[in-house]
Amino acid sequence: MRNFKSKLIIIQWIIIPIALFWVAETFVGRTKPVREKVWYSRADEIASNVKLDYIFVGSSRVAAAINERAFEDFMRQQLNRRIECQNMGQGYSTIQQHYMGIRNLFEKYPDRMAGAVFFFEAPGEMANIPYYTDWNGKWINSDRIQMLIPFLQLKDYFNFMLKSGDEWGDKVHTSFKYLLNPFKLIRHREKLKEQLDIYLRSELMDIIIKYNRNLIREKQGALDLARKGGIKTADVDIRRYKKMAEDFAKEMMDAEHEFSDWDHTILWQLIQMIEAKHGRVFFFYMPVSSAQKRVFDSPVHKENEKLFDKQLKKYNLVILQPDFSYVDSDFPDSWHLRSSRSGEFTRKLGEAYLKYINTSTGMTYKKQ
Repeated sequence: MRNFKSKLIIIQWIIIPIALFWVAETFVGRTKPVREKVWYSRADEIASNVKLDYIFVGSSRVAAAINERAFEDFMRQQLNRRIECQNMGQGYSTIQQHYMGIRNLFEKYPDRMAGAVFFFEAPGEMANIPYYTDWNGKWINSDRIQMLIPFLQLKDYFNFMLKSGDEWGDKVHTSFKYLLNPFKLIRHREKLKEQLDIYLRSELMDIIIKYNRNLIREKQGALDLARKGGIKTADVDIRRYKKMAEDFAKEMMDAEHEFSDWDHTILWQLIQMIEAKHGRVFFFYMPVSSAQKRVFDSPVHKENEKLFDKQLKKYNLVILQPDFSYVDSDFPDSWHLRSSRSGEFTRKLGEAYLKYINTSTGMTYKKQ
């Protein structure tokens, strides 16, 4: 009788849960992806079939301001050939994630990545401030841990645990996700949650558009934002972005930090890696609202601009400056360029790029 109870316990608490997990894992593995691939997984999918020509790297500002199709159409008309462009702008991303994402693409598709042109955002005529960090800095945002997992090779995981400046709680959470990532049931959990969030927001927006035209006119600014790169357009998100812009400006102005030792940053390591793989790197001036521009008018930032110019000269790089005018109302949330102007900005950037290519005799320092 005792043996029977022991066997029953084993069946009840071990065998049945394992069997249920296996059934669920098999089912999830055979179902189609819950949504279209995005960010570097999208670039990976495209690079598996065609050559990638142009890649834009940066924050959600890049996601909002760069219209991939507009850039492809413009360059196709100018060069008379097929163009493949990918926008890697993503909110809450870190330079560590971009480095590993680009590295993985080069390692997996060396021929289709060779010669690719990379554009990095440069708000305030210098590269994105959070990108000036080394491998001892933070690799993740605490509420966006899942973003790091797809990039990690085994060596990256150990470096993350030993070197990164992330909180130990976040490291433990990341370890849990990384070690369970091979299981489709666990891996798709975050995707399902994200897909549900996107679906509900989209459905709500469609209802608003269909039944309340007056409200649409009142909230046109919020609706005129790209819903990609982690950008959200609900009222609560618009208010949050505006507060983030103010807080960012205050934080940067209070820090009064001078970025002098840039040779050891991940950003410059990434540039060197791209050029070693026969790629090319450009920075481009990113339009920003007055809320953010205050940071770039401070005396310390002006000194940082001079230091950045020295780095550009040292690495024979340029900042492209599109002939694009804008006002504060073009930033509905004080952070992102409105969607209706992204095509124009993207074409102006393409013009600045071609102007430089057509007039330069080599990669020499020059602002366009």
